[in-house]
Amino acid sequence: MQLRLGTRGSALARKQADIVSSLLHAHFPNMDINVVVIKTSGDLDQLSPLSQIGGKGVFIKELEAALIDRQIDIAVHSFKDITSSMPEALVLAGYLTPESRADVVILKPGLRFETLPPDSILATGSVRRQALLKQIAPYLKTIGIRGNVQNRLDKLAMMSEWSGIILSEAGLIRLGLEGRISHRFEPFLFYPAPGQGVIALQCRTGDAKSVRYCESVTDPTQKIISTVEFNFLKTVGFDCRLPLGLYTTLAGEEVHVKGFVANAHLSEAYEDRTHFQVGDNTAAAEFANRFLNWLRSRHDES
Repeated sequence: MQLRLGTRGSALARKQADIVSSLLHAHFPNMDINVVVIKTSGDLDQLSPLSQIGGKGVFIKELEAALIDRQIDIAVHSFKDITSSMPEALVLAGYLTPESRADVVILKPGLRFETLPPDSILATGSVRRQALLKQIAPYLKTIGIRGNVQNRLDKLAMMSEWSGIILSEAGLIRLGLEGRISHRFEPFLFYPAPGQGVIALQCRTGDAKSVRYCESVTDPTQKIISTVEFNFLKTVGFDCRLPLGLYTTLAGEEVHVKGFVANAHLSEAYEDRTHFQVGDNTAAAEFANRFLNWLRSRHDES
């Protein structure tokens, strides 16, 4: 049997495709897996802010088109890159447990996060990270950055005025770069992006074979968590243009969710939490609507 996995071309994306390939081979030893690298708009333009070139969708739309055109059977995504809208022809069918959901800081040698002087500059391409840093360390400054992990590390070394960069811990672990981490933010305080660290698998609706392959490597607990977070995103209508974080955990049959969002100017923030039984879509929707209502009220005031 043959299977075509679609992925972006960055080192991290290809590593994630290799992880998925290894897991599939463990379940289906005779499977012939071909990894197909597809260039995305987000990879071709690594300078413009995401909010100016289409949001998180620039990392997945070409992969989704390849699925619809039957060039690939399964697309391997970073779940946090998936927007809240999806073509009806496609379905999310697999979720892998992340090594970490935390954000981390890589600092230049000799620096410690706890003792960074006022106005020290940390680079990040995420408005969520900017907003959260403003909450916990308002004396620090942030500056935008784009590019893959290695490009960001290279730029940190070149920019003498920068003190560090903020990245996802899971990506660094997958690339074997966890030794570079200087400081780790606790995800229940420094809220991760919804789906951060999660590898998600997408295939065509009705493609029973590919759905079965995706489900074979899915962690059931992670599927519950990711479904809650994806439904939250569909209600709020969120992509990278708003600074929103979400931290979801599962305790038995009870889902615990903490969320954070800031207004567009990062001058105000809203935090909330809830818990509900697995499958209680009404309680989950009520929680998401509280965030939606807060965002609408801030939009009306602007």
